[in-house]
This record gives sequence, C-alpha cells and structure tokens, in this order.
Amino acid sequence: MWPSVFAPKKNKFDGTSRYELIAVFEKSSPDVAKLMAAVKAAAEGENIDLKRANPIKNCKADDDRRERDGLATRFDNLDNPEDYVFLMAWSKNTKPGVVDENVNDVIDPNALKDGYHVRLNVNAFSWNKSGRSGISFGLNHVMIVREDERLSSGGTTTPRDPKKVWSVPTGGLDDDVMGGFE
Repeated sequence: MWPSVFAPKKNKFDGTSRYELIAVFEKSSPDVAKLMAAVKAAAEGENIDLKRANPIKNCKADDDRRERDGLATRFDNLDNPEDYVFLMAWSKNTKPGVVDENVNDVIDPNALKDGYHVRLNVNAFSWNKSGRSGISFGLNHVMIVREDERLSSGGTTTPRDPKKVWSVPTGGLDDDVMGGFE
C-alpha cells in the first residue's frame, strides 16, 4: 500500500491533486471477489468493457504498463507478484478519514506507510470523461490494523460515528485484515 492520504498529491494523468492509496491483495483473498462484485455492479448498464477498464490489476503485469502507470518498481519486493492484485482508491475533494484499530483519529503522516495492513472503506463508481470510460474506487476511510515490512524504499477527519463504518471481527482484527470496505 502506497498512501497519500494526509495530503493530496498531483495526479500525473490529468494534473489534478487527489488523496490516494494503492492496496495490494492476495488473489485468493475473499475480499477480491467482493471488490469484483462492486466493480460489476458499478459497470452495470454503463457499457463498460471490464477486460479493459477493470480497476483491479495484476501485480505481475508487463513492464511497459507498469512503467506507464508509475508502478515500475512498486511490486518488486513481493514474493511471487503473480499471486497478487492491486487497486488504486482515490478521492479528489474529500480527505479520507484515517483511524487506528481502536477507531482513534490518526493525524501523523508517518503513522501510515507502504506495507502496512489496513481495512478500507471504498466505493466502486463508473466514470466517463473525454470519450473514455471506466470504473474506479473512491477512497472514504482507512483503518490502520498493523505495521509490516515496507514494500519499497523510499490532519484527517473521520465519520461522525466511526463505529458505524468499521466492523471489527469477533476473533480480532487479524481475522479480516483487508476487509471492511463497503
């Protein structure tokens, strides 16, 4: 996960600033099926080719596409990158809420780094701009679950009632590390 959730960063494609993160999932994760269902629902009735416009991408992609997308070295530290997929979630105008596992606001930008395990609250949506169309994920909230080894070198608000956004599994957070998106 490569976050830019505390301050927006400039998007190289259209020059606008936005909050974003890249989340990595094992292909076998049940969360990937849930995300795909959200993608299909967002595409329904929109005449969007999901083979071309699917926002869930393989980490082991051709080098030209990885270079174009600015991801050339992002997944080099993954063991067996072919076993993983990623998505980019973003918000143009609204700073995502960032909380810890106890649903306390996190305001320190150093508290969230690539490689950390998080729960996400995202929404899939369709878009059509300048004759192009696709599906993207909106980034609403991030819950930091636990630190882990970084994958590369190199003030927030939360919902009024964050307990309604996050559902903590009864067995503990590690049981559903990447879940929690809605």
